[in-house]
Amino acid sequence: MNVSEAWILEIMLEIRTARSTGISHKLHANLDGMFDGSKRQVLLEVMIKDLREITKYAQKSKTGITLKNIHIYRMEYLLFEFKYIIDIVSSLLVHLNIPHAFTSGGMKSVSDYISLFNDRIVLIY
Repeated sequence: MNVSEAWILEIMLEIRTARSTGISHKLHANLDGMFDGSKRQVLLEVMIKDLREITKYAQKSKTGITLKNIHIYRMEYLLFEFKYIIDIVSSLLVHLNIPHAFTSGGMKSVSDYISLFNDRIVLIY
């Protein structure tokens, strides 16, 4: 079993737990300082493939998956990468963390997140 497969199995367990307790599921998927350039794009594509599988499983379990924006200064995904993921994984919803957006680019970044994802934001704090 590789890391990607293990991650998917762990998230599926969390989805079952979330469903049994009646809570919505939040997902912290990030690239945490991983690579630059073409290797980073490969990582994004793997993440998207995994997220498609996870959201498909979640839909069958009647549980939503939200992806939370992460601090840019920690070298996670940038706004355009976050948009790329959300655009491609159609059933993925957005958890907007205002402080994370703000520390990534001030009020402009917060406004950008709201305007880009307003119809997919289901959780804000």
